[in-house]
Amino acid sequence: MERIKQKKGLNKNVLTLVIGTAVFLMLGLLTQDSTSIILARVSIMALYAVSLNLQYGYGGMGNLGHTLFFGLGGYGLLVCMARFGLPFGLSILLAILALIPLLVFFALLCLWNNDMMQFTFLSMGICLVVASLFKKWEWIGTDVGITYVVCPGWLSPYKMRFLLIFGVCLVCVVLLYFITKTPFVRVLEGSRENDERLTFIGVNVRAHRVTAFCVSSFFAIVSGILYAVLNNGAYIQSLDMSMSIQALLMCIIGGTTSFYGPILGAVLVILLTNYLPNWTSLSNTVMGVIIMLCMYFVPNGLLGTNGALPALLRKLRRTRKDTGEVEP
Repeated sequence: MERIKQKKGLNKNVLTLVIGTAVFLMLGLLTQDSTSIILARVSIMALYAVSLNLQYGYGGMGNLGHTLFFGLGGYGLLVCMARFGLPFGLSILLAILALIPLLVFFALLCLWNNDMMQFTFLSMGICLVVASLFKKWEWIGTDVGITYVVCPGWLSPYKMRFLLIFGVCLVCVVLLYFITKTPFVRVLEGSRENDERLTFIGVNVRAHRVTAFCVSSFFAIVSGILYAVLNNGAYIQSLDMSMSIQALLMCIIGGTTSFYGPILGAVLVILLTNYLPNWTSLSNTVMGVIIMLCMYFVPNGLLGTNGALPALLRKLRRTRKDTGEVEP
């Protein structure tokens, strides 16, 4: 019986993914270029938020410096292309390979004594140090950043750029989905609830958290590279800590206990930040009110455990059963 329920749940998730992918793809290809750019940004930020949720939602690791590798991914690509004149594909590969040892080093540094409070502020401090150094470093573009035509000719049309970004993000999100179904993430969830008990039975909690940090940061690097491709440049704003806070906001609004929560949060936050300023001069005030309402009325997020949308669907289903529209 349990196996049948799991199979139904998997089929439902696959169906949701297929329908969502088809709708999103049609919107990106059949609308104006400006809409394609916004949807490409939504795709990037959804991947960025899902990567953070592997640490925050599943592992209870409040990383305020997650934007470090998001920014370094873009800078790595631009340095390879603009400073060393390397081709597009090779630059992407070298940027990723060069940053992997760095993310392992920072993982060990931030989790050196496995204390989550220290982890939060160490990650934030390292991000602030790197951002301040980049602002003063002329070779890296100071606070202006590096602007360069990253995309080869075949990627010049915005529709092609959207297709590339969406395709890479989709593959990465699917990979993250399967990672969240592994025993490794079950242990990570256990460390979030009670790391002392896991340590007592012989589980190396620190090794699991270091691995989660590395996997999460790898996908942040990929999203940062895609962000640089979309913008034809790497800018200091991508290293600003507000990007980490924005990703946390996406996870919280969507629901950290649901894999799809950060994706929904990314869609809502990016659309609101893009369109609210066109409707009102009080866009920041409106965003603040929305955050407050979410915290008061849907503290578990829209798709989280006991979230607003799952509760609404359950209520509708019970109503249909009571009226005899579906079989009980």
